[in-house]
Amino acid sequence: MNKTELARELASATGISIGETMHFLEALIEVIAAALRGGKKVKLHGFGVYSLFQRKNRTGRNPKTGAIIHIPGRQTLRFTPGKALKTSISVHEVKLRDPGHEESDSIKGLESMGKDYLDSSRFIEAKVQEFTEKKARTSEEYSLDIQSSSKEKEKTEEKPTVVRIFYGTNREHHPDAKMEDRFGAGRFYGIHYGICDVNIPPDHSPGKIERPHWWKFESKEKTDSHLMLLEIRPLEEGDFTTSLAERVGQSPEKDLLLFVHGFNVTFAEAARRTAQLAFDLPFDGAPAMFSWPADGKIERYLGDLADAEWSVPCLEQFIELLISHSGARRIHLIAHSMGCLALANTVVALGRRHAGRNLFHNIILAAPDIDRDIFNLQILPNMTSDRLSRRLTLYASSHDKALLISRKIRGDLSRAGEGGAEIIVAQNLDSIDATRVHTDLLGHGYFASTKELLGDIYHTLKNDLPPENRGLRIRLKEALKYWVFP
Repeated sequence: MNKTELARELASATGISIGETMHFLEALIEVIAAALRGGKKVKLHGFGVYSLFQRKNRTGRNPKTGAIIHIPGRQTLRFTPGKALKTSISVHEVKLRDPGHEESDSIKGLESMGKDYLDSSRFIEAKVQEFTEKKARTSEEYSLDIQSSSKEKEKTEEKPTVVRIFYGTNREHHPDAKMEDRFGAGRFYGIHYGICDVNIPPDHSPGKIERPHWWKFESKEKTDSHLMLLEIRPLEEGDFTTSLAERVGQSPEKDLLLFVHGFNVTFAEAARRTAQLAFDLPFDGAPAMFSWPADGKIERYLGDLADAEWSVPCLEQFIELLISHSGARRIHLIAHSMGCLALANTVVALGRRHAGRNLFHNIILAAPDIDRDIFNLQILPNMTSDRLSRRLTLYASSHDKALLISRKIRGDLSRAGEGGAEIIVAQNLDSIDATRVHTDLLGHGYFASTKELLGDIYHTLKNDLPPENRGLRIRLKEALKYWVFP
């Protein structure tokens, strides 16, 4: 089986596209090569161990002449299969080596791969850690007084947690489809209401969305290992608001958190992200999401842009329902990426309707994929002038490659989520530059996948702390304050 055939089999088993699977395989090879070059062993639990073995200098005989010759030492690639792999194919433990000069050729081949990756050192560091270590982060890593699902305990002592999400969506509904495809990418001219339950595994790590992986020999979701969508239950509007108000009433502060996802996100992915965010913070109130008809495909970027703009009236209707029927004293809004465009335009519209009224406790725009000039001149003045929210927060990063791609697609027009020298500052806006926060390859989902951002959002929502009291450093731009992570 060659690499293309392997990618095809993996794509078939996981539902991921062949292109994305091939990209992952190439990245994995580079990660392993980088670790080996650094003198490390690569241990994939259940699969095996890759390591380099140094052969000593030795003598041999020329097979043609019989003369004694000197054979210099060399590094040899060695693979020791793990117990799970040996058991699955019923073989004894072996060590696989390339014969003769092919040993050095294989190492050189590994070394030559991955040269086109940007910021490869950061990518390698993050991926090697992810692939080779079993990470059990505890709440102490946050340096915060927050609940953490990653307290290291035996699985037998813990049970999965179920997080209930209240949803509104203007996606088309396919009631007979499998769970992942119950709500598709087509438009629905109205709003579907309901609840969905999401499983959080007992050894969940903050910021992670644990999914089945081929290198762990996982082909199906399991409640003790994966963050998974368990149930989607549509409700009539009246039943929805009754259930929501009951859940809000159970929280000490009568809190409600609404999350609006970004581009290239399916309904199921949005539900998992909302549950992960609510669980990791943790959020005591009712978690809700609005899922607009993003396609979940990178090539549909411009189509998603049109869908985000088209969804503004439905999102406005949904938020009006939350304001009037949830019984929440504090409503927090968090939007990510292109979802910020839909939410920002919605908030501006609500501001015109409820002039002078403080509607929201917090509005958080994470990595907003919005034209910088449109945001500065048309959106921001309307979001800050009437103080629609107690606090308006913007998270930005200059390492956000997804926004850099968006900028190129749009003719080099800057995005509102760019950090560094491009960060937007304004009165009544808490701009937080997250450039220093270590992220994944794209650096786009940092708001919910890093302990630094989760901790900062926690203090914002739970403790009402201003940026200067959250361990951030003050910077000045155009005589206005913004903040950076230390």
